[in-house]
Amino acid sequence: MDKELLAYYKLRDKLQRVSNGIATSDTEFPFVLNPTSANHHYIPKFFIDGFLNEKGLVWCYDKVNDRIKKNAQGPKGVFFEINRNSATIDGTLFSIFEDAYKVYDDLFPVAIKILRREAIESELFNELIHHFIIFLLDLYWRNPNTDKFIDNLFALLPADSQPFKGIAPQGITKQQLRLEIEPIILEAVSKVSEGQNYYTVAFPSNSICLGDMPMIFKQQPSKTLDFGTQPLIAPITSKKLFVRNVSNRQFWDGPTILVLNAIIIHYSSRMIVCADKRILEESIKTYHKAKNDDLLDYCLIRIFGNDLVNPSE
Repeated sequence: MDKELLAYYKLRDKLQRVSNGIATSDTEFPFVLNPTSANHHYIPKFFIDGFLNEKGLVWCYDKVNDRIKKNAQGPKGVFFEINRNSATIDGTLFSIFEDAYKVYDDLFPVAIKILRREAIESELFNELIHHFIIFLLDLYWRNPNTDKFIDNLFALLPADSQPFKGIAPQGITKQQLRLEIEPIILEAVSKVSEGQNYYTVAFPSNSICLGDMPMIFKQQPSKTLDFGTQPLIAPITSKKLFVRNVSNRQFWDGPTILVLNAIIIHYSSRMIVCADKRILEESIKTYHKAKNDDLLDYCLIRIFGNDLVNPSE
């Protein structure tokens, strides 16, 4: 057995023991001083690594200012916020939310690295896909694009139900709310993950962009089970795509990928990256044309189709 697979099985078994209460994580929750970098990636560097070009860089489109940055950048310089997952209490910086994510964060890099391989045995593939879906869900709840949703949800809570009420600043209580929601969603997704239609699509060149919202739903989730059943598309690398509950008769040609990239740009709010500058330029043009011609809904139909797919299809 190769080293990556051996590491994966060890981490998987550890996560299983932690989930069953047989073992504890390495995390001292909740108040642990974080001496590490303040640049917290809401899309982790190990995932961005799958979208780098041969020079280890990506071209970055600043959507707010509608321009491609002059120079390509490395993975450390994209998709992060200063101390996004830390909190300052009485002048001291704590890493309570980085620590809370640690058990999963140890497993995901190994699982996704194996998933990026060309050939994977079917039973292992299904297991890795399950972890990838959990990874996407984890990214969804950590993502700046869901901040407004969390703010609205927090505002609806009765005062006596707000987590950490009275003992921590409001920003911390909102982060804690994320941590309280996520296990509920994870449990629901795990229950419905069996029987869904999953597949991956490989491309010969760097064709796929990665946005600050790194996944696309056919319809934005409105209830818990949507995270496990809604048609979903997400890039695994710049050359490999994950698809759930979209017909496997879909034809993923070059023009369709440009439309996909346009939708990725549409659902991202700040930054989109691509290994190939020319592909990024063409994707931006496709996005602007679709937006100006009011064709974004048509673009969604183009990549998802009109009909939900049967799990057995």
